[in-house]
Amino acid sequence: MRARAVAAITAVLLALPLAACSPNAAAPPDLPKQDITKWTMPLDEYWTAATDELANYASSLMIAACLKHEGIEWPIPWQSTDEASYLQPPANNSSFPALTVSLAQTDGYRTKFAPGGFGAPTAEWVQARQKLNAIVASTPGFDPLFDACLKKARKQVDESDAVQISNTVLGWSNESLEAANRAPKPKQSSTDWRECMHDAGLPVDQASPVGSDGWMPEQQLLTRLGIPPRWQTGDGAPENPLTQGEIDLAVADATCRESSGWTAAIYTAMWDAQVKIVAERGDELVRLRHQGDALRQVALKIIAEHAPEK
Repeated sequence: MRARAVAAITAVLLALPLAACSPNAAAPPDLPKQDITKWTMPLDEYWTAATDELANYASSLMIAACLKHEGIEWPIPWQSTDEASYLQPPANNSSFPALTVSLAQTDGYRTKFAPGGFGAPTAEWVQARQKLNAIVASTPGFDPLFDACLKKARKQVDESDAVQISNTVLGWSNESLEAANRAPKPKQSSTDWRECMHDAGLPVDQASPVGSDGWMPEQQLLTRLGIPPRWQTGDGAPENPLTQGEIDLAVADATCRESSGWTAAIYTAMWDAQVKIVAERGDELVRLRHQGDALRQVALKIIAEHAPEK
């Protein structure tokens, strides 16, 4: 119960069923301009990480205000409401790991491609969660009070509505990646990538850098090369330090992705797959976008009234 209370300040993505395809799909709108450097995709028009972040932030602030009435301080750190702040390059709405040589040389495989708060939490939020954990542990009868405040907050803004929107759109984004990996050009370039990796003395087992059988770096290859995994074992365990071995592997991987043409091929095929999804599910996507816009406006109003000072 206590862990559940603290976990409620962070949106949790759950697998949800995909909506059925409408037989009367709306005409597709103008598509965004292709930009492989930002991994721009057609579905970007229908979902933004800011919706999830702002809904969760607003809900957390409402809970904090409710608990304060009960004499409990629940410090939620200041958070930006600027949508651009949740999509800082190289992050992209698809969370696609568009590894490049320059990124690999700096961060190995640790570049944050997920938008918003998805992926590794910031140091500020780690510290905030530690404080909240301490409050939970030291406050008798905390759980029923928290549950009552959460229920009250969700009557005004329910972060699970934002999660449902993102799950649906991201589910279709994943479909586009799976379709892209089955397309002829990415399949051929995946073969070329594997040969390039083998020639570099790095025999990989998976079919492509990013596919249904896993994403690079694969664990078997790390083990063979004696490279420690990113995360230490145990719940909430810290990262292992970045090693030169991980950097060298990531640079070789990125080099082979580029020389084989895999990155360009998977981008084009993923784009084409999403164009088809937008054409087939246009009415549902427009509905989800309107729902997200309305939710974001409610969240912004709550944040304006309850946000702490920066």
